[in-house]
Amino acid sequence: AQLKHFRRLGIQHIEDPGDADLLAFHITAPDSYLKRFPDKPIVAHCHGLYWSEYQWEDWAYKANTEVLKLICTADITTAPSQWVANVIRRHTSRDVRVVPHGIDLREWQPPTQDRGYVLWNKTRVDPVCDPEPMNTLSMMMPQQSFVTTFGEERDNVQVVGRLSYKDAKQLVRHAGVYLCTTRETFGIGTLEAKASGGRIVGYAYGAQTEYIEHEKTGFLVEPGDTAGLIAGIKWALENRAIISERVRAKAAEFSWPAAAQAYRDVYNDAIEKYEQMHTVPRTSIVVTAYNLDKYIGSALAS
Repeated sequence: AQLKHFRRLGIQHIEDPGDADLLAFHITAPDSYLKRFPDKPIVAHCHGLYWSEYQWEDWAYKANTEVLKLICTADITTAPSQWVANVIRRHTSRDVRVVPHGIDLREWQPPTQDRGYVLWNKTRVDPVCDPEPMNTLSMMMPQQSFVTTFGEERDNVQVVGRLSYKDAKQLVRHAGVYLCTTRETFGIGTLEAKASGGRIVGYAYGAQTEYIEHEKTGFLVEPGDTAGLIAGIKWALENRAIISERVRAKAAEFSWPAAAQAYRDVYNDAIEKYEQMHTVPRTSIVVTAYNLDKYIGSALAS
């Protein structure tokens, strides 16, 4: 989507970083690049880190180190939500801009009628993407059908595994309820569900609370509240028509052209910021001077 819409905005993607006006890195950057091109403005695109509340193996902490190295080197960092942006700001004091993801509504037309199933469709299982809430729900709602990429198969649960984009798209479009229990840093899947007129039921944490309004464009409950999820699924299925109109209108606010323009603005700001840093002092030094005036000259000279 970036490459497609950047062209319209006059942004050209080139293979040789030496000829670029700006370097934009996704997640991490090779040390060799950062050392070879110290005279280039840098933008870091970060969608999140591996949060310490979860149990990860050593590779995740090493990845965090590489992500933070880039963020602390970059002139500007982008994040897809205020939640992620605030985490980065708090721990690095860096300039972080929020640029949400986008979607093409034409590719996500609502079906004439949904098929009534509850969908959980993460592409992997890890400490964050955990199908256990779906497992519990399906056991407590034996009359409700569920479709899931991962989890425990039951009479009312179809486990389909990780699918191609084309096949996954049809599952999202025809779902009666999109189950969002993962702590999303933005939620491309939730945006796809909205664009399809889908009803979203999930936990009120991560970026969900920024893009989903409780009992208006979705139903959010406290993490771990299974009874709340059950109530949300019933609410969503009983209010199909009203919710579908609302969520699709909300999805229309997140277009790829708007996201591309936001990226362009960030790139322009990064170039301007870099140029200013090379024409004005980058660091201010404050020296205590009470009754020390005769020493100030030699202190500063040192």
